[in-house]
Amino acid sequence: MTVQTVVIVGSGFYGILCANTLVKKTNYRVVLISPSDYTYFLISSIRGSLLPLREVVDEKVRIEKGIVTQFDEKAVLLNDGREVVFDAMVIATGAKWLDPIGTTVDFQDEYSEYFERQRDAFEAAQHVVLIGGGFNNVELAGELLDKFGKDCQEGRKKITIIHSQPLLMPNDGLYCDSLRERITAYFKSTPIDLVLSARAQLSAPNTVKLNNGETIEADFVVQSTGTRALVPPNDIEELCNDSGFIRIDETFQCSAISQGHVFAIGDVTDINLKGLVERYSWVKTLCNNIDIVLKSKSLAQDTNRDQFQRVSKRYGHKTTFVSMGRHYGSGQLPTCLVEIKEASHWHFNTEIGI
Repeated sequence: MTVQTVVIVGSGFYGILCANTLVKKTNYRVVLISPSDYTYFLISSIRGSLLPLREVVDEKVRIEKGIVTQFDEKAVLLNDGREVVFDAMVIATGAKWLDPIGTTVDFQDEYSEYFERQRDAFEAAQHVVLIGGGFNNVELAGELLDKFGKDCQEGRKKITIIHSQPLLMPNDGLYCDSLRERITAYFKSTPIDLVLSARAQLSAPNTVKLNNGETIEADFVVQSTGTRALVPPNDIEELCNDSGFIRIDETFQCSAISQGHVFAIGDVTDINLKGLVERYSWVKTLCNNIDIVLKSKSLAQDTNRDQFQRVSKRYGHKTTFVSMGRHYGSGQLPTCLVEIKEASHWHFNTEIGI
């Protein structure tokens, strides 16, 4: 019997976990496509860990180094002209956040030079402006405060956060008000300048214009007002929603592909699944459904969709932790009160612990 091939595009948390799970639980040929010899784990937004890919990927997984320049429902094409044909495919390429974070697509194997350039830009800037007070810029501000807090206190450096809402962090239902209040209060107690309830745009490379007409001059500006899905190039109609994220259903199958053999998971998709705790169960569900599709294909049978495992498109408060430098952070734990989902929050610093 011909061995079926599963191609996984993306070597982050989901791609690696999916590859390792499949080779341990099935007999499929698993091919992991990565632009780098390293994997980049974002431990906490801007805190990352770079590890050699081969050290964390099962030896039975075949790693193909390259960038996908095109894919369809049968194969992926890499930037050196190689074509990898598949029976099933998983897109786990994530989303692009603000520049200091980067992705392996950005730096590939030149990660040291990439991060040195980012570090040097922050070091040289006397005034750093962060547009957007969401998860990424909040954590970035905490790191900058750790490194440059004394300079800010003594007037040698200035850090400004501009946010469109009266409280930091998005008001999107994921973060409870008490958590947002705690984070905002913390930064108000620091030398960082908060400009709240204001919208901003760049009118020149380092000139920020607010919606009230005021302008702010900066030496370095970081814009972080959302993410952009890193979908590999393709010509598949209606693969993505209007915001550019891959449309999937509760089985992780791409809604635009009727055969059901192309899946996607993680930040590249339109399902707002967030959280560390549930990731393993999501990958287990994904791998189970890949197995169902390929077994049906090998038997030339129609897939029985009743066999699929599904995840709930759940919204509401999630278990979340936000670091604000090396010594301070805040988070929330969802709890159920009567029939209304609320969330309690916790915070820590080096003196009181969690």
